Amino acid sequence: MALSDRAKTILSGAAGNIVEWFDFAVYGYLAAIIGHNFFPSEDPFVSTVAAFGTFAAGYLMRPIGGAFFGYIGDRYGERVVLLWSVLMMGGASGLIAIMPTYAEIGYFASIGLVMLRMIQGFSVGGEFTGSIVYLVKSARRSQRGIVGATANTGAILGFLVGSGVAAILTTTLSSEDMHQWGWRIPFAIGVLIAGLAFFMRTGGLTSGEEEEEDDGTAQEIEEEDDDISVGHALKHYWPIILKFLPLVAATNIAFYAMFTFSIDFMSTHYHVKESLVLDINTLNMGLMALFILLGGWLADKLGRKPVLLLTMGSLVVLSLPFSWLMFHSDPTMIFLGQLGFAAMCGFGLGVNPVTLVEWAPHNARNTVISVGYNITLAIFGGTTPVVAAWLIKETDFVFSPILYIMVVAAIAFGVVVMSKETKGKHL
Repeated sequence: MALSDRAKTILSGAAGNIVEWFDFAVYGYLAAIIGHNFFPSEDPFVSTVAAFGTFAAGYLMRPIGGAFFGYIGDRYGERVVLLWSVLMMGGASGLIAIMPTYAEIGYFASIGLVMLRMIQGFSVGGEFTGSIVYLVKSARRSQRGIVGATANTGAILGFLVGSGVAAILTTTLSSEDMHQWGWRIPFAIGVLIAGLAFFMRTGGLTSGEEEEEDDGTAQEIEEEDDDISVGHALKHYWPIILKFLPLVAATNIAFYAMFTFSIDFMSTHYHVKESLVLDINTLNMGLMALFILLGGWLADKLGRKPVLLLTMGSLVVLSLPFSWLMFHSDPTMIFLGQLGFAAMCGFGLGVNPVTLVEWAPHNARNTVISVGYNITLAIFGGTTPVVAAWLIKETDFVFSPILYIMVVAAIAFGVVVMSKETKGKHL
C-alpha cells in the first residue's frame, strides 16, 4: 500500500471520532442555551440539568448501539459499520440544527431532541470501536499501536474544533442571537464534517485487512467457532469483557474527572476565572493528542504491557501529587498538574485501542470490544462528574475522586500484570 493510500486509510478510519467529539464539545458548551430552548423553566439550573440529562440519554444508548454495530461488523465487516455510523451521526446533527424549539411546538421539541440524541448515542456506540478495529487490522503489525492511537487523537482534535467553534460564536454573536439562532450553526457545521467523513470513507476505506509482514513473531490464530451472535459473545467471552472494564474505566475516569469536572470545580471552589481554566484545559487537551500518539508509538517499540503498566502505575502513584497541583489558585501549578494527567491519560488512550483489538477473539472482535467498551463508558465515563461531586459532598474530602481513580487504576494494573504480551499477535 502506497504512503498516500495508507494516510487515506488512517484519516478515513479516524474521521468519525472527530465528528463524535466535535458534537460532544458543542453540546457541552451550549447546554445552557439548549436547555433554555428545549426545556424552559423559571429556574435556569433546571433547564441546564435537563439538557445534560438528554446528553446522558445518548450515553445510555451506546451499549445498545455497540452490540448492534458490533454484530454487523463481525458479520459484514467494519466498512459497513463506519459508513452507517457517521451517516447517522451527521443526519441527527442536521435535524437538531433545524429542530423547532419548545416555544414553537411545545413538548414535541423536547421529545424530538431526546430522540435525536439517542440516535447519536446509538451510532457512536459502533463508531469508536469499529474505527479502532478497522485501524488496527489495516496497519502493519509493527505499526498497530500508533495507527490505532489515531482514533483517540481524532477524538481530541474534534473536541478542540468543537470548543473553538462554540467559543468563536459566543464571542462574536450577541447573547440574544445565540439564543435565537446562533446555537444552530455548530450543529450545521457538524453535518458538513460528517459529510466530509462519509465522502472520505466511501473511497478511503478498504476491507480492513492489511497483509502481515513476516517478522517471525506471529502467533497462531486461535481456533474459534463461527457463532458471532451477541448472546454467544456475552456467554463465552465475558472474562475478556471483564478484563476490558478496569483498563477502559481507569483512563476514562481520570479524563472526565480532570478535564470535565475539574473545570467547574476549580472555578467554584478555588475562584479561578472560568475562562482561564478553559484556556489551560484546551492547551493540555492539545498536548494530550501528542501524548496519545507517543503512547501508541511506545506500544509498538516496547510492547503493550510496559506502556500499560507505566500508565496504570502512574495513575496510582502520581494522581494525588498532580491533583494537589491542579486544585490550586496559581495558573502555573494548575497547568503543570493537569499536564501530568494529560500525559497519563494520553498514554492510556494511546495504548488501549491496540490492546483491546489484540485481546479480543478474532471471530467476535467487534462485538466483544463494542459491548465491553460501551458498557464501561456508560457506567464509568459519563457518570464521573456526578460521582466526583457526590464523593466530595459525602466525604468532605476534596481528593476523594482521586482515590476513586487510584483504586480503579490499581485493579487495572493487576489485570495487566496477569495478562500476556500481545505485540506481534496474528489477527
